[in-house]
Amino acid sequence: MWRREDPQGAEVGKVKYDVVPYVRGRLLDIGAGPFKIFNYAISVDNLDHAHRFNWQYKPDVIADSSNLSMFATESMDSVFSSHTLEHLEDPEKNLREWWRVLKKGGHLTLYLPHADLYPKIGQPGSNHDHKFDFLPEDIIKIMKQVGCWDLVINEKRDNDFGPGSTLNEYSFLQVYKKGGAGQKFSCDKPKPEKTC
Repeated sequence: MWRREDPQGAEVGKVKYDVVPYVRGRLLDIGAGPFKIFNYAISVDNLDHAHRFNWQYKPDVIADSSNLSMFATESMDSVFSSHTLEHLEDPEKNLREWWRVLKKGGHLTLYLPHADLYPKIGQPGSNHDHKFDFLPEDIIKIMKQVGCWDLVINEKRDNDFGPGSTLNEYSFLQVYKKGGAGQKFSCDKPKPEKTC
């Protein structure tokens, strides 16, 4: 659960080792800010928070996350984003663009504040920059409009290590594997039944 007195920021550190199998190869880290998931990732950031909070960092690519035209379609093995989508005006447009650059068989990994664990917009303690309060099913609904995929991980992350811990979580983690026709979600054909 979120607590005002707990350390804020660097959310990526809470999941980075849990998502290693899904962030391999050519990796985009969308909205990384000063906390890129791994050194080999290509960080993409619009520097909005750098300007607003006088943070000193330089992403690998300065760009709006809804326009990744500098990257070819299906050119990335992995796309990762931590605590970014809730700040963006058009989540579906952004997810479509992140999905576009992802190769078939690649993974989109999202780590987002859970609407039941973090103060909602307008409540005391809420982040004034958030545009959306998401539940896991909200992202699934959007992703059904985006493409064909398997939902590999869908976890509520509410670990509580006590007041003041940098590991306290108030988020959810989702990993989508990009596929073709016949995948588990958002495609016309159901996944074939297991034969053994």
